[in-house]
Amino acid sequence: MAEALNNLYVRKINKRRVFNLLYWEKEATKKDLALKLGLSLPTVSQIMKELEEAGLVQTVGLQASSGGRKAKVSSIVNNSFYAGGIGITQHHVRFAVLNLGQDVVARGRFRKSFSNTPEYWEEVSYMLQAFLLEHVPTGENLGVGMSLPGVVNEAAGRVEHTFTLLGVDSLDLSLIRRFEEKEHPLLIGRDSVLAGKAEQWFRKSSESALYLMLNNVVGGSVMLRGEENQLSPHSAEFGHMIIENGGRRCSCGRRGCFEAYCSSRFLMDESGLPLEDFFARLPEDDRFQRLWDDYLDHLALGINNLRAIFDLDVIVGGELSHHLSGYYDELRRKISDTALYPTDGSFVHLSNYSEYDAAVGAALLQIERFLDL
Repeated sequence: MAEALNNLYVRKINKRRVFNLLYWEKEATKKDLALKLGLSLPTVSQIMKELEEAGLVQTVGLQASSGGRKAKVSSIVNNSFYAGGIGITQHHVRFAVLNLGQDVVARGRFRKSFSNTPEYWEEVSYMLQAFLLEHVPTGENLGVGMSLPGVVNEAAGRVEHTFTLLGVDSLDLSLIRRFEEKEHPLLIGRDSVLAGKAEQWFRKSSESALYLMLNNVVGGSVMLRGEENQLSPHSAEFGHMIIENGGRRCSCGRRGCFEAYCSSRFLMDESGLPLEDFFARLPEDDRFQRLWDDYLDHLALGINNLRAIFDLDVIVGGELSHHLSGYYDELRRKISDTALYPTDGSFVHLSNYSEYDAAVGAALLQIERFLDL
């Protein structure tokens, strides 16, 4: 009995290894997989047969012949499963749907002011179900991940330090989880960490980098060797380093924080306009141009501080990263002019997912769980 159970365990582990290697390799032959994993070809062939029957793997072509029989080239079936992601912020709910191949197949933003009530979470649940029904084939949903602007404390059953959600110090996880489906447990994470995860997955990079999130708050995460590495639950609070002693008041109550000068809230408060309207009027409005120039000066200062401390590339994401694309060269010039060491500013990269990066990262939580097979 013990031997049979051990064989089942080994088989499960090998199945996961084969699928995960193919997942990251994108395409491979059975022989390639067997050689890289140190498994026998019959073992890999049987596993691949089971994965094909489950609809997870497909043949995509034949390997170039070297004189013998052409080997079949296999890949995962990208659209075999999907995962949903939710990004909760103070005034919006953002949804993203990823397929198993990490392609973003749908995304949407809905204005919804946060309220720490059962009614709020119930409405978000209805919105999510409608979004998934529209974009995910029936029965192919891996589950949903959620990003929140705070520190998830599973042991205490709450999300802490959620001061960015107006008037709320913490969230009760049981209130959030009451709407999850039994077959698909809800996975929850910190917004800036999940956003950094999404950017690293998109780049398929194992290089270390910093992620800087520019939303109505400023946050971040540290990605060491491609993996999120929060040294403590309170690390990477980039938005609360002081860049102007005695300067503008920040949401944390102190003065002169990076967030007080480089959040989207700063631009909206100073202009009196929604973010989209500010950027629409920016090219023709001298006052807005001066405001934006001041914003870029402080952003360059903050980024150079991070570079001086960590000496890593910086990925800039969040809702402001999309608007920065037209001013990227100007930002790099300002970084170069004020940097500690000579640089052209090319260590700064703009997010691929922009305002949806945290929602995409939340969906990746379910894909990671699935890869555990």
